[in-house]
Amino acid sequence: MSIRNMLITSVCALSLCGGLRAQGSCNVHMISGVYGTTINGWGTVTGVGFVPLSDIGVMTIDDGKGTIKLAVMFGGQSDTIDVTANFTVAKDCTVTFTATCPAGCSWAGTGFYSKANKEMDLLFTKFGQGTPPITAIAVLKEL
Repeated sequence: MSIRNMLITSVCALSLCGGLRAQGSCNVHMISGVYGTTINGWGTVTGVGFVPLSDIGVMTIDDGKGTIKLAVMFGGQSDTIDVTANFTVAKDCTVTFTATCPAGCSWAGTGFYSKANKEMDLLFTKFGQGTPPITAIAVLKEL
């Protein structure tokens, strides 16, 4: 990851953590449900530089395992991809996850779960064979 991407990731992570407050104990079973999902961020394309990324979809999570079909807009092109994810939730409501798609792409990230809002805010990076590096924020709101 370039220094610029690391700086952007750090600033985003700190801005997410600023909204955390005590909310009692959490666990992975609490996040089971159906979530409207938006993902916004930036990626790099050789010869072009930074380009915007925007995805939407509906994710189903059951005991830490999630599936979603994302509608993706990246660098002026659109596509849909199927994604599977694994989530862990700590007692302090911090969330970590990994996700993969059939084409070999993968994500890893962290964030937090708000019990009061039934929402997850996640910061992640995406990498994979033949795909540009991406840093983005995902917001999952329980429907």
